[in-house]
Amino acid sequence: MLRHLDVDGTRASELAERSGLTRQALTQIIDDLEALGYVARRADPEDRRAKLVVYTERGLQGYRAGRRTIAQMEREFAALLGDEDYGRLRSGLERLMREG
Repeated sequence: MLRHLDVDGTRASELAERSGLTRQALTQIIDDLEALGYVARRADPEDRRAKLVVYTERGLQGYRAGRRTIAQMEREFAALLGDEDYGRLRSGLERLMREG
C-alpha cells in the first residue's frame, strides 16, 4: 500500500483504487501502519468529509531510505547490464506491472 501513497498524502479511496485492495482490507492496513507510526490520517483541506493518509516523520524516513536503496540497486543493475539492456529490462517490467 505504501508504494501507492503520495508524499503529500492520498485519500483512502484513491489508495484502494491504486492498490486493487478492498476498502475494508485497506482500512486494516492503514490502521496497522498508523499503530506502527508510519502513517496518520488528516483532514483533507479540499473536502472536510474526506481524510488523507499521510506519512509521519518516521514513515518519511523509511520512504527516503527505500528510495535511496532502489536508486543504488538501479545504478548497479545498469552498470552490470549496460544502459541499453537495463532500459529494456525496466520497460519490460513496467509493462508487466501495467498489464498484470
